Amino acid sequence: MADTDVILLHGALGDAGQLAPLATRLAPAHRVTVLELEGHGATPLRGRPLRIETFGSAVVDEMDRRGIARANFFGYSMGGYVAAQVCASRSPVRGCALIAPWDLSYDVRLVKDATVAERDRIAREQFDDIDGRIAGMTARQVVDVLAKDGQRWRLAQAAPQIAKQPLLVVLAARDGDDCKALELLPALKAEQAKALRVVTIDSDHGFNDHRIALESTVLAWLAALDKAK
Repeated sequence: MADTDVILLHGALGDAGQLAPLATRLAPAHRVTVLELEGHGATPLRGRPLRIETFGSAVVDEMDRRGIARANFFGYSMGGYVAAQVCASRSPVRGCALIAPWDLSYDVRLVKDATVAERDRIAREQFDDIDGRIAGMTARQVVDVLAKDGQRWRLAQAAPQIAKQPLLVVLAARDGDDCKALELLPALKAEQAKALRVVTIDSDHGFNDHRIALESTVLAWLAALDKAK
């Protein structure tokens, strides 16, 4: 019988359906909750500006609403950043799986010193798929927010807290540097994280050609946690 909670958090531009295949595989042995972040899919904004900080607080609010006291977290891409922040601020946590976690601060170098014309170009070339897929935000606004606040959103800042928890970090070998945990992993090592497993899969950011390998890795990690509890 399913007796442990697993919370799944999708990536930017995604929605709850993005993680439906994984949810299906997890469901026989776990209580699975797929949360849709504000401004994504069918989930509207809550009458406030869309900020990365609001995602984490919304996850905690939803856990409280559903009576989930302790859970395993699975975060993909931007959802990985959100999962790390929630796991760093909330205790107890059973485990935290970060899949190609997006380090938003890594993209600051693209935009911080760019001129207005250069930011327009970056929005068109680097973030062209955002328009219309995140409520209340255009690609150009995302570029401006990254330039202003991106350095505050360093994934490695969560290391001191999440190093104390069971961690799975899955990376895609053909991914961009902003999703390879390049600062997080050394920070976890410095914190002497003892329950850390790092897996690299020869795939791209979406793991589209290795979905089964990704899902099997997550299932095996969760099974090991359940056995150890």
